[in-house]
Amino acid sequence: MEANQNDIYQEIMEKMTPLFVKPPKTDFYEVCSEIDGSSEQ
Repeated sequence: MEANQNDIYQEIMEKMTPLFVKPPKTDFYEVCSEIDGSSEQ
């Protein structure tokens, strides 16, 4: 997540700050999914 922390990110967060009672907490979630491409129609 730190790789995404740059000047543009900070600028966006500063503009969004008035929309939140407290700063939003960002987190990372790993998603695993499987797409079966062998189905026939």
